[in-house]
Amino acid sequence: MIGESGSSRITGSTLNDITSEFDSLLTIIVPDSLASADSAFLAVRLKQTNSSLGDPEAFYDYSGGFEDIAVVNFYDAQVLTELAPGVDEAPLVVAQSQLEETADSWVYYPSSASYFVVAYEDQYPNRGDYDFNDLVIGYRVGFGIKDSQVTSVIGVGYMIARGASANHDWYLHVPFSDYVSGNALVNLFKPGTSEQAVGYPQLQEVNGNLNLKLFENTKALMKVEGSDFANTLSSQSPIQGHKFSFSFNLDTPLDFSAIPAAPYDPYLHVLTTGYEIHLSGNATQLSQSTNSGDSNTQYKDDLGYPYALVFPDQWLLPLEYTDLGEAYDTFLDYTKNSNTQNETWYLYPTSSKTKSISTSLWKW
Repeated sequence: MIGESGSSRITGSTLNDITSEFDSLLTIIVPDSLASADSAFLAVRLKQTNSSLGDPEAFYDYSGGFEDIAVVNFYDAQVLTELAPGVDEAPLVVAQSQLEETADSWVYYPSSASYFVVAYEDQYPNRGDYDFNDLVIGYRVGFGIKDSQVTSVIGVGYMIARGASANHDWYLHVPFSDYVSGNALVNLFKPGTSEQAVGYPQLQEVNGNLNLKLFENTKALMKVEGSDFANTLSSQSPIQGHKFSFSFNLDTPLDFSAIPAAPYDPYLHVLTTGYEIHLSGNATQLSQSTNSGDSNTQYKDDLGYPYALVFPDQWLLPLEYTDLGEAYDTFLDYTKNSNTQNETWYLYPTSSKTKSISTSLWKW
């Protein structure tokens, strides 16, 4: 057992209690016979982690103090394996543990240690203040592979900022090229905790289309007392937002080629106006939205300015009421030249016009 100080508390009568304090059970198989051994020596070396990378790296950080290690016997180890200490809090592991079938391997997009960040201007089809911080979400998707086929999908993500008076629901649509069905289990965790919000976990049925509502009523989920904005004002101290995870078991496995190209279709349903806002090229998904069935799938204004964009997870969002073109001064050239020039415009923020939120804060 690896975890808190006071490991002498680990006895058969306290196993159920200590799993909330200890992080994990490490099992080492020794294939050789120890029948003639007088003693045994075990050395465990905990490697330094880079907590600035966020989870999963930060989860295994021990810089707050030494980790105690206690050796348990074979029978206690069996009980502890079933109790799975630390699993409920470990990133990625939560969703994986809820799957019905174990995968042979996992493929993550953008990777197992990074996130896509999607940001929106929620006044579509009007331009609004174009500060592109009305809702900012970080998300990652993983595909479970068994016998070269996709058997399951998991995802995890965080609310990073909300700079809007409007209210929204946020969806993630993963447009497989083939029909999919099954049940998806959605978790919603309160900021900085493993405690789930009221009404979660939540089962969502999937019939033909993996299209999950992951953040509902964003205005209530992320707020600062006395303000419409969270993490978008220069004077505000950053706060943590809610975290989602989901697990989806496919009724019928699909070929790996059926996986759509990342970053998929993360979209906003603006409850105040009724409009859906997608990345360019994606059709509307909700029958109740104001623009349901609209043939215009570009989500751009007359000058070609988009209303949703995806970035790497180091991207800095514009401050409240700051036009995206002011926060990133080469963005205008990028848009005016049909996205063929200054393609890395998002790497060059104006520091006085952007909000720096540590990835280790929002990837809690």
